[in-house]
Parts: sequence; structure tokens; C-alpha cells
Amino acid sequence: MSFVITTCSPELVVQVSETRHSDIETKRVISEDLRKTLIVKGRQTHFVLGWVGLASTPFGHHTTNWLFKALGEMNAVELTIEDIAERLGALATNRFIELSTPDKHKHTTFVMAGWQHGEPFFCTVSNYIDVYNRILPSFDLRHHIPTLREARDIFPRFEASIQRFKNIKDRDYVVHVMGDFDPEDLTPHFMGLESLLKKRAPASEISGACMQIALEAAKHSETVGRNLIGVEMDSTGRMMWSFYTETDEALVPSYLGLDGSHTQGSMGLAVTGGEVVVTNLRTKIAKFEKIETKAG
Repeated sequence: MSFVITTCSPELVVQVSETRHSDIETKRVISEDLRKTLIVKGRQTHFVLGWVGLASTPFGHHTTNWLFKALGEMNAVELTIEDIAERLGALATNRFIELSTPDKHKHTTFVMAGWQHGEPFFCTVSNYIDVYNRILPSFDLRHHIPTLREARDIFPRFEASIQRFKNIKDRDYVVHVMGDFDPEDLTPHFMGLESLLKKRAPASEISGACMQIALEAAKHSETVGRNLIGVEMDSTGRMMWSFYTETDEALVPSYLGLDGSHTQGSMGLAVTGGEVVVTNLRTKIAKFEKIETKAG
């Protein structure tokens, strides 16, 4: 199932994901280089996307590659988050119906957090996340984010939910965690993260706390790895990429932007004078045939 943690506030989004690819049945490690984070910087919206769930099948499906291609071909850099979520849900529904993998292994969720025209949002597209309490309550809340819960069985189709803050304040925030973990194992770490969010700590501190949570989750789960990708993005679209790795290579998140797109990126690392330096950067430049997609 893996592990992705996302924080969203009026000024800052931080997302950290680990990169382990495990066999669904045996939990055997297949690889440690599965990118589960993707960045989109478009004309109307900019956001970070992370996912958990079905990573691959023996018959050629790879969720990371499929997701990147699907977003590129729908021309996501020109769309609103409403269009992106609706089209991604329709495409994922059709794609996962085609897969011969048993339904019990198809549980998958995509989570997006960012801004559209300066307004922060939090979005899920999932075939097993049940979003309830959607309607704004009659009493006044600073913000209203409906409760998310996991269904045992997958839904017939991927369902999209987009939530925005109500009566937004500077100190409002949302923390969303997906993956294979027991909340009790991580409670002290979550408390520390919330303390940082409440005092509006710098992005680097929030990212560091999210990485510590992911590393703690790895201690308790065979499917959560210790190589991490972190993305910090502010409301203007500026971003910083960070990593934690136990190898001599760091993975670069895939990117879709008006200035170009790239995927399958990595950086070689070496220690020089006691400091880690980048030896080389490799990415695959992507070109897409734009396809008009319609949901439904």
C-alpha cells in the first residue's frame, strides 16, 4: 500500500512519499525506486499529487507511468482542478476495469493539494475512499473538511472530491496520511507536526517532520520504504524538492508544466569534503499527443 503524507495550509503544501514497490500478496520488495509524487504547474492551478495503491500488474500496467501519461495527454496544465479530477476519475475507472488483477488488489487513491487562482484546495480521486459529511454544517466553522474513511471493497468507479477552506485563516491546515500504518505508532510524531503547522513553521521544518513520520512508519511496515521524496510548494507555485536516501542516488519527482515536462528523473550523489554533492542529473523529457477527454 505504501505511505504518503500531505499537509495543506493557506500558504504552503508539503508532501512526502516513500518509493518502495512491494508485491501485493507476499509483500516482497520488488524495487525501491517507485515515484509516487508528481508535480503539476499549470495555467490555472499548481499542485502536488501523491498516490497509494496498486502499483503494477504482471501484464504491463504501471500506475506511475499511466498516471503521468494520462495527465499529460488530457493537457492538465491548461485545466482547472475540477476538470482534472473529473477526467482522472473517468480515465482511472476505465483503466482499472481493464486490469485482470482481482478487485481486492485494486484499491488506489490519488491525492492532490495546491492552489487554483490563489485559493488552496485538497482533492482526492479514489475507488475506495468514502467521503461523507459533505454538506456544510449549519453552525459556523473556520473551515469544513469532510471526514474520509476507507471502504472494504472498491467502488464501481473512481470518485472525486474537492474540498476548500471556509472562512480561511492563516493558521488553518489539513494533514492527510495514506498508506500502510497504524496511527498509534505515529501519534507522538503527528503531535509534533501539528505543533509546527499551528505556529506556521518554515517549509523545511514541516517537510523534515513529515519525513520523520514516514521513516517511523517504515519501522513498522514491510511495504513502507526508507527512501523518500519530499516536495514543498507555496501559494505562488514556487517549489523546493528534497529527499532522504540510503543509497548513492536520489529520485526526482515527475513534473508537468507549461515550461516542459519530465519523468523518471534521478540524481547521482557523492560525498565531497564531508558534504553531499550532486554528480549528475538524469531525466526523460516528455512529449504528449494532446487528447480531448470527456468524463463519463
